[in-house]
Amino acid sequence: MVARTVLVTGGLGFIGSHVVKVLLAAGDSVVVIDREPDANAADEVLSDDERAAARLIGRVIPGVRPLTKLLREHQVDRVVHLASPLATVTESEPREAVNSMIVPHLAILESARIAGVTKVVWASSVGVFGRPEDYASLPIPNDAPHRPLTLYGAAKSLMERMSERYTARYGLDTLGLRFPLVYGPARRRGGGQFTTRLIEGAALGQRCEIGDGDTRSDWMYVTDAARAVALALDAGRTSSRALTVGGEVGTSRDVAELLRRWFPTADLEIRPGAGSLVADYDPGPAFAEIGYRPTVTLPQGVLATVNAARRRSGLAEVS
Repeated sequence: MVARTVLVTGGLGFIGSHVVKVLLAAGDSVVVIDREPDANAADEVLSDDERAAARLIGRVIPGVRPLTKLLREHQVDRVVHLASPLATVTESEPREAVNSMIVPHLAILESARIAGVTKVVWASSVGVFGRPEDYASLPIPNDAPHRPLTLYGAAKSLMERMSERYTARYGLDTLGLRFPLVYGPARRRGGGQFTTRLIEGAALGQRCEIGDGDTRSDWMYVTDAARAVALALDAGRTSSRALTVGGEVGTSRDVAELLRRWFPTADLEIRPGAGSLVADYDPGPAFAEIGYRPTVTLPQGVLATVNAARRRSGLAEVS
């Protein structure tokens, strides 16, 4: 495969740093835009050599003209756009859904078009969908109508429509990946941080309380998320402009039971309650169009996250 130069926005964050690791291992050149280059997930995920190889070229996604200049200057072939505020942020600060989601996404699309970038792969979300009762049947088809319950999900829905427009009108090859609940080593922010508190709490002997312990979510291990991005970058033009990718459906209570296999006396309080969002999605289109299927089961992913935390703390691994 011919070496490419890939821009990864949010490339030092949780999913982004794992994506950078995969791309560097494949021989790609990587440039990064990330607003938090220090004290981010990359400190744990990337080696010193990998961190040096992923060149930081900016902290914020600029407007169209300066971004087009950056893409040309660094001869960027493809873009992975992962940078985004968290859903918790957009709910408390609605302007961030526009200023930090919609506006940068438009800049990415327009600059990629002008600079001749061959493909844009970006992070959408299963948040574009709503509650199980909003749909006639489960699992949710890939092309099911969007019924988001949050500003974050609504912004991602609009971003999908914007991407469709750029493909239809200008021929820009775009593909959004709808990520579910992504967990694993180095998850430090956002609503999904409860996964880290739960798993690392047991691994390190810390008390942990989790609410809504019966909520069903699609748990996707972070290396599967990174692999999905790599497959999307390598795939030819897909018929879908967005694909739902995932892992394994479970609850916090299920994960707590897994953790007690290794830590029978773990001080975990899983309170009852359940959220109402859809957790069941049709994986067929993602497999058919980019060849993605999850490879890490929930027990495997939980154990890998446990042992990453124990290594970091100088404790013996468990098996």
